[in-house]
Amino acid sequence: MIMNNELVFKRPHPSRVHEPTPHLFVGNCGPKLGFTDSDVQSIFQPFVKGDGDLLVHVPQGELSSHVYVSFSTAAEAAAAAQALSGKPCEGAGDRVLMVKFADVEQPKQVQQHPPVALTAEQAGIPGLQLHPEFVTPEQEAALLQHLEQQPWQQLAKRRVQHYGYCFDYSQRGVDAQQRLGPLPEWAQPLIQRMEVGDALEFTHEFTV
Repeated sequence: MIMNNELVFKRPHPSRVHEPTPHLFVGNCGPKLGFTDSDVQSIFQPFVKGDGDLLVHVPQGELSSHVYVSFSTAAEAAAAAQALSGKPCEGAGDRVLMVKFADVEQPKQVQQHPPVALTAEQAGIPGLQLHPEFVTPEQEAALLQHLEQQPWQQLAKRRVQHYGYCFDYSQRGVDAQQRLGPLPEWAQPLIQRMEVGDALEFTHEFTV
């Protein structure tokens, strides 16, 4: 018998709850009730055919009253379930075992993040301009200090500040009817640098 505590099990999908799998949930039979590895092995080993394997899985992080058992084939598991479920088991001290088919929980795929664009050309977004190191660390610190003194608008997954005009997220654009007022004085030096440097022709709105 091989002990394997790394797999995670789940109930089969309702559409295939009676479809045999190589894995069994075995209730009323676990470490919490005094069952050892040898006890579980002696109960299920008779259903292993030939050179087949028998794996016993003990749930991690708990002293459980159940275990999971895996056979090499679904047929072996089905034979064990039919013979043992709901009946007094001599090998378990005449306890009535609850034996059901189980499935292995498939590991979730790690979502790959898109590559980081270091230039506007790499991003491939029309109209996008990227100006590395446009502000110094000292200017950045001053801008952040000003921003933290202003109220934030809390959205579902982020917080924002709008200046000049309100950005309409439903339309994905600026609403010309919702002017918020002139751009703040603390942002003027940065805006003038962008306009003089041809980064922008004219700035009337920005969002943080």
